[in-house]
Order: sequence, then C-alpha cells, then structure tokens
Amino acid sequence: MWAPELNKAKQVNTLLDKKTVQVLKEIEKKGERFYIQSKGKKEVIKLWRISFEKGLLLHNLIIQSKPKRILELGTSIGYSTLFLADAAKKVGGFVESIEVMKEKCSIARSNLDKAGLSKYCKITNANILNAIKPYKEKIDFLFMDANKSQYALYYKGFNKNLNRGAILFADNILKETTDGFKDIIREDLGKNIVEYEINYKDDYLLAKKL
Repeated sequence: MWAPELNKAKQVNTLLDKKTVQVLKEIEKKGERFYIQSKGKKEVIKLWRISFEKGLLLHNLIIQSKPKRILELGTSIGYSTLFLADAAKKVGGFVESIEVMKEKCSIARSNLDKAGLSKYCKITNANILNAIKPYKEKIDFLFMDANKSQYALYYKGFNKNLNRGAILFADNILKETTDGFKDIIREDLGKNIVEYEINYKDDYLLAKKL
C-alpha cells in the first residue's frame, strides 16, 4: 500500500491562491494549440498540461510531504508548475522546472509572475538529459512529465540527487514507451525504492526513495 501521504493528499482540500487559480483558468482557455510571435512569424505552440484534478493531487502531496526542493521535468507553459509553486510557497519550498523550448519558458515565467509565484520557482531552459550531469541540488520531490521514452534516463540520472524519502511522481505512465522505466522501478524496490504505486485509472506512477 502506498505511503500515508497519498491517502491524506486525496482527502485534503487545500486552497490555491486566488491569483494562481486565475492564471490556471487563463491557460485552460488557450486550448491544446495556440500561436505566438517568434522571430517575426507566427509559430504554433502545443500545450501539454495535466488535468486540474491531477494538479490538485500534486499540490496536496507537496502540502503533506513538505519538500524543500522540487524538480519538475517538462514545464510546457507552466500549468503544472503553478500548482507546484503555489504549494512550495505554503511549505517553504522551492521549485526548479526544466523545459527545452525557449518560447515556452518565457510564457511559463510570465504566468508565474502574474500569479505572484516567481520567487518560489526557477525556470531553466535546457535539454533535460544535458542538465543531469551538472545538476548538484538535492531533490525531495521529482515530477516527471516530459519525453516519456526518456523516463528511465531521467530516473537513473537524477537518482543521485534524490534525498531519502523523496517522492517521485511520473505522469502518463501507461504509454508503452515507459515500460523500461516501470521495469527499473520494480527492480529497484527494496534497493533504491521503498514503495511504489501505478495508478491505472489516472495514469501516473508514485514512488518513494529508500
């Protein structure tokens, strides 16, 4: 059975700041694709984002576990990041979110600024795989929502940074490209992982670092 934090998080109804909710609603109105001006021409941005309900689960998990350092892999334009940063503000934590697309980083920073959460989050424009080796910070909460075929590489790379008891939340875990990652988690049970759960209904994996 998964850790008590998950059961508590599903029951807790923590309040998001009003500014955060307002910006979340603005993002939801954009739809899956929208246009931006880039180098004098229109460019299509595909908006990858979690559901509002899953965002609340992330928010509540952070409220319950009180991580000091949160790392997000895959910012998009900052929808999930807003949930993370809002919770980090409430527990004295800090979020770093890594996104490869420069234009998305700019939009995410703007969204955080509008929500008044900029000082609780840093957006890093980088290829995640290139960011692994130089990354020195210790991590208490790792949220993965980037290239699903690279989840195994992300986990192996950032495992050195995970503190004891750190929580790992991997989204869209039912895709076939995540099979190798799931195998590694199963093999790590009792070695690097104390417990894990795959939620087949809501499509995510939760694990806790040993």
